[in-house]
Amino acid sequence: MRAGDGTLAARPGRNLVASRGAFVLDPAALLAARRAGEALVALYHSHCDAPAAPSIRDHAAWVDARGQPLWPGVEMVIVPVDGGRAGPPRRFGWCPRIRQLVPIGGACTPPLT
Repeated sequence: MRAGDGTLAARPGRNLVASRGAFVLDPAALLAARRAGEALVALYHSHCDAPAAPSIRDHAAWVDARGQPLWPGVEMVIVPVDGGRAGPPRRFGWCPRIRQLVPIGGACTPPLT
């Protein structure tokens, strides 16, 4: 979240599904940030014993029924956790041309097949 004075801060959110393999953010965290006048700049989560890359579930949760991003201009940050140790986070953004999340700083090109 970005506060009115420009500082960045993380605001944790509760997992509504209480599962190690899935995460559904409690919207109360987003609502509280909006009430506080904070701007959403990124949504972060971890992948336990999995790569720091958007999963099929991540992609599905990022778009609406028409395939448009729910949070235009907002980054997805994924932290890999392997054996209980956090690895380096990776940042992803929406590529409208291919309608997928792609690494920040990378080319917005079609995936390799």
